[in-house]
Amino acid sequence: RDPKVGLYEPVLALAADTARTWREQTAARRSPDSFVLIAGLCGRTPQACREAAIAKKHGYHAGLLSLGAWARDDDRTVLRHCRAVAREIPLIGFYLQPAVGGRVFSYGFWRAFAEIPQLVAIKIAPFHRYRTIDVVRAVLEAGRDDVALYTGNDDNIIGDLITPFEIEGVSLRIAGGLLGQWAVWTRRAVEMRDELLSVPGIDAVMIGPVDLSISYGVPGDFQHPKMVEAMELIKESCEKHGVAPGTQTRTVALAKFWRDRGMRFLGCSGDTTMLFERAKDLVSQLSMADGAAR
Repeated sequence: RDPKVGLYEPVLALAADTARTWREQTAARRSPDSFVLIAGLCGRTPQACREAAIAKKHGYHAGLLSLGAWARDDDRTVLRHCRAVAREIPLIGFYLQPAVGGRVFSYGFWRAFAEIPQLVAIKIAPFHRYRTIDVVRAVLEAGRDDVALYTGNDDNIIGDLITPFEIEGVSLRIAGGLLGQWAVWTRRAVEMRDELLSVPGIDAVMIGPVDLSISYGVPGDFQHPKMVEAMELIKESCEKHGVAPGTQTRTVALAKFWRDRGMRFLGCSGDTTMLFERAKDLVSQLSMADGAAR
């Protein structure tokens, strides 16, 4: 997003092209309307509107709006911002808990937010029951049966999904968990892969190699034959059911290994690992410099 770096549009374009290619390859197994592209939008109004225009240009259907940049503004000011962004692209609201960059909003904010004509969905992730109910109540009282609600409350996802919310005789259910991603971590999940992957609505599978290697008795040996066989089985089942397979890796070599074997998305390393490796490199350089000086 930093103009000096300029990665926002290239990343969105690449993601959209990759998604369309995958959709074309799996068209025989799914409805053409079952795939939706959602872009993340953030920042103050000029930045968020600019990002919305870029997303729309590349065929994204909606924008998931972060309000992290509005922590100190009043509700009325934030609502003006949301309406401005909604004029650029259909809007998905995002209620994020303060502990990770979000903020608390009043019921009045969500009631007014639900009146935005271009609103299509809200992701609810305040990790707070009453704040979750504020959003559901606002959508119900606004009469917005065209707005889908998704839970991001990791502490209560099952409860959110099975609970019918009823206010004054009108009932509403949360439609799903945003992302629709199923994670394969254990040996038993591998054995049940076809049963699990046949569930409608699963778009992607992320294979977690650490716990999976432990469950196969080869902890940390990510290229052990047992691991390779298990992950190949998952990948083959994904292809059969029209689901995109992916995994997390720790090295570029391992990422290439699984890319060449058909994984559709890959994570490589992690923030703490990268910081640690860079710190080791700096310490090594300083030690060599100190030795040379002596």
